[in-house]
Parts: sequence; C-alpha cells; structure tokens
Amino acid sequence: MTSIERLLELITAVLTPVKAHSLDRALTQLDVEPDQSLNPFDSKRLYVRAAIDGLKRPELEALALRVIERYSGASEHEEQVEALRASLEVDRTGGKAPKNLIFAGTAKPVIGLSDVMDGKIDIIEGAEHCLVYDRPIGGDGLTWMSLADWYGEPLDFDVFGGAFDKLKERLKLVLMSEAEHRFFESYWAQTVEANNWNAPALLPQVALLHDPKTAKQRGGVSHYKHQRMDFVLLTRTGKRVILEIDGKQHYSNDDGTSSPRLYAEMVAADRELKLKGYEVYRFGGYELMSQAKSDQAVRDFLNSFFPMHGIAINTPS
Repeated sequence: MTSIERLLELITAVLTPVKAHSLDRALTQLDVEPDQSLNPFDSKRLYVRAAIDGLKRPELEALALRVIERYSGASEHEEQVEALRASLEVDRTGGKAPKNLIFAGTAKPVIGLSDVMDGKIDIIEGAEHCLVYDRPIGGDGLTWMSLADWYGEPLDFDVFGGAFDKLKERLKLVLMSEAEHRFFESYWAQTVEANNWNAPALLPQVALLHDPKTAKQRGGVSHYKHQRMDFVLLTRTGKRVILEIDGKQHYSNDDGTSSPRLYAEMVAADRELKLKGYEVYRFGGYELMSQAKSDQAVRDFLNSFFPMHGIAINTPS
C-alpha cells in the first residue's frame, strides 16, 4: 500500500507546476484550504504541502481523484498525473473491482469453480434466488443509477420508469430485521429519494465468504461464521465498505446475558476484514429503534462519510 507520505508527494508534484499566483485558486477549486501564513512565491512545493499535510488517508485518496480529474490531459502535468493514478490503482482493495458480486440472496446458491486457476465461478443451482452484478464497475464505484439500470434492463424497465421501484422491492426481500429495514429506508430516502442517484448503492446481504455446506450439514459448526455482510458500499475512492447492523445476538447469549466470547468473535472478524483492506462501520440496534432515530443516525454518518470519500451529494438536513 502506498504510504501517506508518498501520496502527499505525488499530489504535491502534480500541483507544483501551477503558477504561484494561481495556486490559491487551484487549491480552492480542489476543496483544499490554502495556508495563508505562507507565500506561494517563496516555495510552491511547501505551500501545497502545508495545505494538505493534515489530511487523513481517505481524504487524501478523494483529493487525489479530484486532482487527476482536474489535471488529466494537461501536458505540463502529464507525467505526475500518471504516477498519481498508478499509485491509486495499486491502493484500491485488490487493485481492482470485485471479480464476483453476489448479493440479496433469498436462498444459498450452489457455487462451482469454472476455472480454478483464475478463480472464475459459476452458480450451478439457485441463481434465481440471488443477484449477480456482472457489469464492469467504473471509477464512480457502484452507484444507484448503475445498479437500477442493470436491474431494469432484463425487465424492460427504464431507470425512471419503474426500475428504481422494482429494485427497492427486490432488495428489501432479504432484510433480516426491523433495524435493517429502517436503516435501508433511511439510506434510500437520503440518496435515491433526494435525487442523489450517483451515491453508492446500498447492497444487502453481500456474499463475502462461502461454505458449500450449511452449519447443519457440518454438525452445527460453520466453517465460516460470517459468510454474508449486512450491507456493502463500493465507493468512488475504490473502497469496499461494510456496514453491519448489530442486534443483541452479536454480543449476548440466547437468555440475554452478555457473552464475551461472541463479542470477541465479532471484533476479531472486524480486524481480519480491515487487514484485508475493507472499511467496517457498525450500527447498534439501539440507534435504529425508530425510523426517526435511524434517519438521524444515517444522516450523521453520511454527512461525514460522503465528503471523506469524495462523494458530492446533497444530503437532506
């Protein structure tokens, strides 16, 4: 993974050729606040670095995408832009979009390997019970617009002629709890219903691990404990973001007593996912006890999450 220092250097290298008298405007156009205590005529490089030094990795990656978009095609920036672009491609989870995106399953499919060496899969049985997104995922990630267009095409529905409604109806079939329903409705209202169709699509019940046998077939013990994620976002910064809704079963026994074992299993699974490059955010069921509370929790989250990932939308207040 490219270090933060390297990202800072690459972004600075793209901006340094900008004329000193234009640096303030260039930074402002990139949503970066210039450091007014410095003079760009003294050192353009130090001026840029001072403005971006405090940014965290997600903010830097989002800025890098804006820099690439702004300066691609400019001959005086060409070499530096390509170096920055190459660095970002390596940094994205696995350096590419998911090979297989299986989600919203109402029953467990039977999966086979059609090419073991290249990791290509086929759904041998049960394809009708899940959704498999098979289009390329571009630089904007998987947006609501792209997902609705894909889902509506075989049904002969235009995106704004019923595809969104049918998509929502299908996705809601697999929501497991009232808290998940509320969370989904909150996200839908603050993205699709607010005409923010280029926000990341909220994918429910996404297959991340797969054991061909059920826990019952294995004598009550699953080989993988958490095979599907509650929700996943694929963002324009190339991140795979997991959103989990935690009910009591995540930290307590059937009789309601607390379970250090269950809690430890949960945090260990989080560590493993983060080490693989995923972002993981958890919402407690108590936050989603009513639709109003859910709306507020999701709104607060999106108001920070979207800017951090360079996603420009109007989130309702």
